Amino acid sequence: MKLELVNEIIECLGGERRLFCFYPGCHWVNTLVNAMQQRGLSTVKYGELNTLCDTNVRDKPVIKNALKYFADGKLSITDLACLTPAETQMFNLSLAAWGDGSRGWDQTSRNQSNLVLQVNFPTLHVKKYEALVKPDDLEHGPFESWCHPVHQEGRKTMAWARMDIDFATNTVLIEEIQNDWLRKAQQAWRKIEKRRQKNPTLKPATINSEIGASYEAFSKYINQELAVYEKHWAEATMAAAIHFIRSELGISNIYYHTFETGIKLKQVSGKPPLSLYTKLPKSFGFKVTQATPEFLLRDKNSRRYLKAIGRAEWFYLGE
Repeated sequence: MKLELVNEIIECLGGERRLFCFYPGCHWVNTLVNAMQQRGLSTVKYGELNTLCDTNVRDKPVIKNALKYFADGKLSITDLACLTPAETQMFNLSLAAWGDGSRGWDQTSRNQSNLVLQVNFPTLHVKKYEALVKPDDLEHGPFESWCHPVHQEGRKTMAWARMDIDFATNTVLIEEIQNDWLRKAQQAWRKIEKRRQKNPTLKPATINSEIGASYEAFSKYINQELAVYEKHWAEATMAAAIHFIRSELGISNIYYHTFETGIKLKQVSGKPPLSLYTKLPKSFGFKVTQATPEFLLRDKNSRRYLKAIGRAEWFYLGE
């Protein structure tokens, strides 16, 4: 999409006005609520769930657990909105632009720009990070890379989703789900642990001068504070992206790259984690298709790369 359109979307929707409530499986609750709202339903019976959502939502743990509390076998939108499982986390979502037409660096399917949905850590986590890790620079810490689409003005980005949008065909292509923070933090921790086998008194600053923490404090941050995000960051980011696409952009056709097609089309030099382009989309109900997003077929550069790929495949999620 053109950079002008990305900036227009950001201006219309605002960059700092949304919170996202995440818990494992929340996507299926959001899917059910969305389906009910589209049909003007305030309640739905247990036996109607799968037909309403056109998928087997009744067997999803979060839905099964919710049904335990309603003896009449019905769920209302109000009931679903009140679900707050123990693992609930609140994230601040912000918007940004990415890409200036440099295909190899930007890794966009068209030589254009993307809208970025940034999933930022809650303020409480940031305070714990500052107290335990003691970064030498509070603005740009040891786990951030400003050459990637992360927030640079106060928020700390856990992960992000890049999107190419075509309003004419009611379509969004999620280009990537990615993070720097957790990956860099884990890399630093593994290096420290390895080096301390030979030198038990080694301090984290020896590995990374930006980290002022003691070994004990850094261990607490990695193994306690950050661990709660490590398990679910990809699910939280995909769930936030789908919810944003449907509820704020009003778009129902969502595509996501398969592993091989994405690498070739975006000219990715390395190999991203395979699970992000296999297990993750399947867990959200995406289905593999050979039907290419129409707006890519209209783009000369994308068409050329797709022709070279030959048999391109995608993940697709409808209403």
